[in-house]
Amino acid sequence: MVLYTNPRGSTSYGEEFANLIHHAYPGDDYSDLNSGVDAVIAKGYIDTNNLFVTGGSGGGVLTCWTIEHTDRFRAAAALYPVINWYSFALTSDIPFITKYWFPGLPWDNTDSYMQRSLTNLVAKVKTPTLVMTGEADYRTPISEAEQFYEALKLLNVDTVLVRVPEEPHGNRPPPQPPHRQNALYCGLVRTAQIKDVAKRRVFMLSLCSSLYSYSHSAQARNRTNGRKYHA
Repeated sequence: MVLYTNPRGSTSYGEEFANLIHHAYPGDDYSDLNSGVDAVIAKGYIDTNNLFVTGGSGGGVLTCWTIEHTDRFRAAAALYPVINWYSFALTSDIPFITKYWFPGLPWDNTDSYMQRSLTNLVAKVKTPTLVMTGEADYRTPISEAEQFYEALKLLNVDTVLVRVPEEPHGNRPPPQPPHRQNALYCGLVRTAQIKDVAKRRVFMLSLCSSLYSYSHSAQARNRTNGRKYHA
C-alpha cells in the first residue's frame, strides 16, 4: 500500500494552509505526514514492522527530516533532496529562495538556515537510506545529496548514493523507464529484510547498480568510471 497525503504547505486547502510553512520548512509538516501514517495503521491491516518512506525534491527533504525524527521506517529513499539550505542558496539555480523562503541572506541569518538544514539533526538517523540525484540537476545540485550520504557514512549508518549522469531535476530523461521505480521500491523492502549488516551493504550496492543500469544505455554505462554509485 502507498500512502499520499496533503501536509501543510501543499495545495487544495487554500492560501492560508499553503503558507503555513512560510519560513518554517521543513517543520510541522512532518507531523501531518506522520499522523497520516498513524491513521492508516489504525485501520488494522498495515504491517508496522515494514514501513518505508520516500520522496523527491521537497519530498526528499521531508524524507530526510522524517528519519531524523522517527525510526519507525525500515528503510528510506531520498531523491534529489535539499540537505543544507546555506549551500543550496549558493549553488542552486533558484538563489531567490533567500528572498522568499528565508528572512534574508544566509550569512546574515545563519541560525535560520542551519536550524532547518538536514545536517542539523543528521546524528539522529538510524534508518538505512538510499540517496539519488542526477548529475545535471541544477535545482537541487548533487552536492546536496553528497552531504547527506557522507554524513551518514561518518555516522556508520547504512547508506548508498546513486549519481545519475546527464539527468536533470526529477530524474526525468527521455525516456524514463518505469522499471527503475519498481526496483527502488522493491529494493527498499529487500534492504529492510536483510539483518546481516555486511550482506545488507552488498545488496544496497547491487541495488544502486540496478538503478543506474535502468537509467542509461550500454553506451552511456561504458563511459562511466565506476564512481557513479557508492556504498
